[in-house]
This record gives sequence, C-alpha cells and structure tokens, in this order.
Amino acid sequence: IYAVACAEGLLAKVGPDLYLTAGHEAELRRRTGERLAAGPATMAELRDLWGTTRKYALPFAAYLDAVGLTVRDGDYRRLAPGS
Repeated sequence: IYAVACAEGLLAKVGPDLYLTAGHEAELRRRTGERLAAGPATMAELRDLWGTTRKYALPFAAYLDAVGLTVRDGDYRRLAPGS
C-alpha cells in the first residue's frame, strides 16, 4: 500500500519506516527553504523549526539532502546550489 501511495505521489518516503503526506512533505520543503535562505542552520535549529524530535529530524534532514534541497556542511545544513 505504501509503495502504491508513493508511486501516485500521495506519500513521500523519508526514512526506512517513515512517510509524509505530499502536503506535509511540501510544507517541510517550504519551511526549510525559507529558513535556510537566511543562512545555514544546525540540526537543533531545524528540529525546532519542524517542531519534532531528533528521532524524526535526522531522517527529515537526510531526505532533504537526498532530494537535493539541502547540503550538510559540517554541523550545519545549507541550501544546495540552485535551490
């Protein structure tokens, strides 16, 4: 069921057992992009921005790196070139 929902664009797989609805994934991208347009952020800052725990923030950040929105730069995340 999850694979079908992902294929149809209803869900985004952001971790091994972690999915976001398309709307929540778009909101994650939007909020992250707006924040990082002002400059790099630490994981703690992003975790607070997303209103979640580290358990979920780490997969969210890895997902945004994988889709090319962000780049890890030491202890910081910044917008990827062209984002």
